[in-house]
Amino acid sequence: MLFVTTRAMAWGGPGHSIIGYIAENHLTPAAKEKCHHYIRHTLAYEASWMDHWRYCKGFNGTAHWHIGYAYPERQYTGDFRDQFLKQESVRKSAAYRINEFHNELRGSYKEMPDSIVANKIRFLIHMLGDMHCPAHVAIPVEDKPTYDETTVYNRYRLYRNGKKSSYHNMWDTVTSLLFPKRMIPEWIEEVDTYNDKQREKICQGDANDWLAATTKDVFRSYKQIPRDTDIAKLSDKQREQLTNLTYKQMAYAGYRLAYILNDIFKE
Repeated sequence: MLFVTTRAMAWGGPGHSIIGYIAENHLTPAAKEKCHHYIRHTLAYEASWMDHWRYCKGFNGTAHWHIGYAYPERQYTGDFRDQFLKQESVRKSAAYRINEFHNELRGSYKEMPDSIVANKIRFLIHMLGDMHCPAHVAIPVEDKPTYDETTVYNRYRLYRNGKKSSYHNMWDTVTSLLFPKRMIPEWIEEVDTYNDKQREKICQGDANDWLAATTKDVFRSYKQIPRDTDIAKLSDKQREQLTNLTYKQMAYAGYRLAYILNDIFKE
């Protein structure tokens, strides 16, 4: 089970931890106190919790919550009466669950058992990270048949040192691929560089808007790193593009996670 879980982990453990640390840096004192009360740890400590429980009894229904199901040019806000998508399809999306848990906790966390609040916080920590990982943006085949490998667990074909690999595997190991000797504090220093005004703009909208913007970056990244690329032999330009996208998505995930938690636990 641990082998399967590791293979399906967006960002890998280090990437999720980086996002958790960045979010923690931008929590209000009230939100930080509440989060520590419920989860008893830092956000970074719990950042991969959802991966380790996804296949366990009682949690196996959460597997699809790790995926941002990108439905280009469609709305899926939770009101399905006038929408093309079926309700059960939309509810698979990380974006849907993020909005759902955000609204539930903001409105009534004080009335919930502590264990329920703690788990919803853990889900939010991980889903924000996953939804911003390009490998976890799934494009439905019926919409974009060109990207038929990108549904659910992204198997977009790449190579690593001549051996078959995938887009998903590249993102699982992106921290070691780009900078194998860099420690997490150094990553945070490089990634967490946006000012107050920029962070405010980044956090506008909700998870649906954030997923839509991420999807555009994902499409660009497929062009930057085409099928059959050997990722151990990226050009300088490709490495720069991959580094910039990695920094951006980690930062955005961290800031938006902090935004949601600050909103839930504001006084």
